[in-house]
Amino acid sequence: MTRGWFLCWFLCSDDSEKEVSTMNIQKRVLLIVAGFLCSAPLWGQFAPAPQHEEAYSVILGQPSGKTKGRQSIKQVSFEETISVEGAPWLRLQFSDYNLGVHSYIVMTSVEDGAQQRLDGRTLPQWSNASAFFNGDSVVLELHVEQGETGIYVSIEKLNVGERGAAKSAAEADGGIETQCGSVDNRVASNDNRAGRIINGCTAWLVSNGAVLTAGHCVDWDPDGGGPLLPDGVLDLWGSFSVNVPASDPDGTINQSAPEDQFPIDTSNVTWRFDGSGQGLGKDWAVFGIFPNANGERAHLREGFYRMTRQNPAASDSMRITGYGVDTGVDNKTLQTSIGPYLNETTGNVPADIYHRYQVDTEGGNSGSPIIWRTPSPDFTVGIHTNGGCSNPVGSTGNAGTSFEVDALEIAIRDFHGFGPEYVDAVPQPNNPGESGAVLRPYVGVANAVSDVPNNGRVIIVEGSYPKAAGGNTFTAGEDGKAMTFLAPVGTVVIGN
Repeated sequence: MTRGWFLCWFLCSDDSEKEVSTMNIQKRVLLIVAGFLCSAPLWGQFAPAPQHEEAYSVILGQPSGKTKGRQSIKQVSFEETISVEGAPWLRLQFSDYNLGVHSYIVMTSVEDGAQQRLDGRTLPQWSNASAFFNGDSVVLELHVEQGETGIYVSIEKLNVGERGAAKSAAEADGGIETQCGSVDNRVASNDNRAGRIINGCTAWLVSNGAVLTAGHCVDWDPDGGGPLLPDGVLDLWGSFSVNVPASDPDGTINQSAPEDQFPIDTSNVTWRFDGSGQGLGKDWAVFGIFPNANGERAHLREGFYRMTRQNPAASDSMRITGYGVDTGVDNKTLQTSIGPYLNETTGNVPADIYHRYQVDTEGGNSGSPIIWRTPSPDFTVGIHTNGGCSNPVGSTGNAGTSFEVDALEIAIRDFHGFGPEYVDAVPQPNNPGESGAVLRPYVGVANAVSDVPNNGRVIIVEGSYPKAAGGNTFTAGEDGKAMTFLAPVGTVVIGN
């Protein structure tokens, strides 16, 4: 039998964190086309950073097996400078490699000295590519461990940034702007729970260890305005980046330091997007990320947003935080804006549910959290997906998918496997009742232990679950059930 004091040790251990960070769930795609068309233009708000792939052939080391490490691995066995003149940033793609057990590569930006070290275990987590590096030159070093042979890396192409600012879908198609009125009320933010993804969107960390964004950010409609539809093939790549620096005066983006980039787990993505003009409330994505190059996990370092199915009242204060397009140095940097809530509504299919609100957004805000400014802490109610505000604002509003979309809730719930029980000591807004669901978690651990099926998982949000609070005294396993306890976003203390 396992008691509460032992659970505290288990949930704080490195092994439990490792299990969560390496969890691999089969990719699933929901692609259901409906004929509903919006009565007014509502633009998906992604704005990809200008970039292209470029062939670049380099081999460091000797695949023949004749390579041997020098006496000290502190020496650089092989070195090459990768350069594309005038490029604002680079990302190296490795086509083949053998890094043995202890050999590794180090990449250093010539422009700002930012550095990343990868080995045979971590390079696959980065999709066999480097972090994004500022500048047009990166020094690549191959360090060969003494006694290891056949050590090499091979590059065949690069991602090369281009100068200039991205355009949103609305701008590119001559469409409407998405500010709610004549003034852009966005201001700078340092809320690193929201990150930038390179394909032109915002994503954010949530309380069960997942990352959320819009569906059109991971599988986009190739012509933006229809009638072509997304193809069900994943377009998501790169990393979840925080501490994003100011852009250049011409709007060209700059990249975060490698330690502020968390590689996307492209094997762990669930999404739905039916295409532009196909109706709202059916645009969402759930995915995972790996630790950064220093082994740090984003949710533990940066925090997370809590989620709820409860709805704000009309005129309640809402917030959208994300990486929208802007002029000059503010372009695609983290900004936030507040404004009133309008309503929740459905499309022609009752399951397609979305929120409307008058909060300023721009291209690049797609995927941002819809934050309900409740008394501390704030809760999120959905994923921002579309612009629709006008000037004058009148009754127009921007829009995003609601957490009341059952398929979205199921995808979040099952991020760690089928049907777990969830626990969070922080009560939901308006006290809707507890069920152990990811959006209506138990506030005490005992109910989750009672309800979890044999070999199931109890997933507990960071915090303290004291005996005095009630509902936290239990004996796990006395009914013969086996269960796993996970603390995916921080330390959990039970029964103190």
